[in-house]
Amino acid sequence: MTSREEKKAATRKRLLDAAAAIVATEGALAATLDVIAARAGLTKGAVYSNFASKDDLLFALADLAGPTIRGEDVLSPTTPVADQLEGLGEELARGMRTVTRRAWRLGLELSSWALRNERARRQLAASYRRNHAKVGALFEEAAAATGKPLPLPGEQLALVANALAHGMAELRSIDPASVPDDLFPKAFRLLAG
Repeated sequence: MTSREEKKAATRKRLLDAAAAIVATEGALAATLDVIAARAGLTKGAVYSNFASKDDLLFALADLAGPTIRGEDVLSPTTPVADQLEGLGEELARGMRTVTRRAWRLGLELSSWALRNERARRQLAASYRRNHAKVGALFEEAAAATGKPLPLPGEQLALVANALAHGMAELRSIDPASVPDDLFPKAFRLLAG
C-alpha cells in the first residue's frame, strides 16, 4: 500500500513526464494544462494539486531537464586552466552521448520559453551568473596557482565556455555528425589562449 506522499510523487512524475513529452515535441506554448493532464491520464485538478500554474510546472520541468555540467565538479584549482577547459569539453561530450535528442529539444524549448517569460528569464539569468562566478573563481584560483594568466577575467572565461557549450550542444542536436566527440575538448582548450 502506498502512502499519500508516494501517490502524490507518482502523480507529479506523470505530469512532468507528460509535460516533457509535449514541450519537446510541440513546444511550451502547446503544453496547456488541459493537454498535459490528458496526456498524463489525469484531471486538471491533479495538475493544480501539484502545481500552482503552468509556469510553476514548467519551472519544475526546467529543474529536471537535461544534464547539467557543473564546472565546480570537474575543475581543480591546481590544474592548469587549459587542462580544465579540455576536461569540461570531454565532460560535455560525455553528456551529449548519454542524453536523448528529445531531452536536448526539451532543454532548447525551455530556454526559448524563458526568453518569452520574464520571470523564467530572470531566474535562468541569475542561475547562469551564479555558475559563471563560481567557475570563474576556480579559473582565477588555478591561474594564480599555476602562474599562467587567463586570456580573460575568470567570470568572462566561464561565460564564453558556457556559450560555447550551448552552441556546440545545439549544433550537435541538429546535426550530430557535424560535431564529433573529440571536437568538444579541442574547442574548449582553445579558450585558454
